[in-house]
Amino acid sequence: MGVVAPKTTNRRSVINGRTIRHASHHVSQRIRKRVEEPVGWVKTIAGGRKLRYIGQDRNRAWFNMPTAVYNLIRITALYARPACHQESRQQGDPNKSTGPLIARSDRRDRSRRTQLP
Repeated sequence: MGVVAPKTTNRRSVINGRTIRHASHHVSQRIRKRVEEPVGWVKTIAGGRKLRYIGQDRNRAWFNMPTAVYNLIRITALYARPACHQESRQQGDPNKSTGPLIARSDRRDRSRRTQLP
């Protein structure tokens, strides 16, 4: 074949130490991950790699559906957190409920019940 891998040693980042040393760079990277996560989900899980229709309006309308589904999945995941995660965000009346809280063990039991024998 005669194919030789390129030299991969001594690779350096394009971003130098002056940028990386600031705390704002780390905050920016966390926010970037938060922004890129739904886009990656739409591309991989919802099949959004290729455009389905001709024209921007129809493709935008299609894109709204997977993003709405992603938001619904995110909301259900937030409500399904154990109570210990909700206590730090809850303020005011301790008897007031912020939404349905499902413990992780309950979720596992429910998934076992829905499986076919």
